[in-house]
Amino acid sequence: MKYELGESYSCFGNGYYGYRLGILVTLSIITHVRELNDHTGALLDHISLIEEKMKEMDSYTESLDDYMERLDKYVEYLDERMKNWRIARDRILSKPLIYYFIDSNCKDI
Repeated sequence: MKYELGESYSCFGNGYYGYRLGILVTLSIITHVRELNDHTGALLDHISLIEEKMKEMDSYTESLDDYMERLDKYVEYLDERMKNWRIARDRILSKPLIYYFIDSNCKDI
């Protein structure tokens, strides 16, 4: 095949229209690559926002865990108090009330 000056050869065909078609396809590819780049940048921005929200959620979860631990300790404290009240109630109910009246009056004398 002999190449002559001024002629173009491309995979889209030889001649003027093949050359123009090659340029259009190249420009189309460049445009699509730029659009993909823009979309990729937007996706990365969204990913960074999601990561920030996840960090906020982690800190919120940690504060909830601390609050739940305090509530658990308070419930344990209340259970202990209720147990002491039950013991005191059982002691009081195990004797007739007159003994408590007599004991309390004798202590004052």
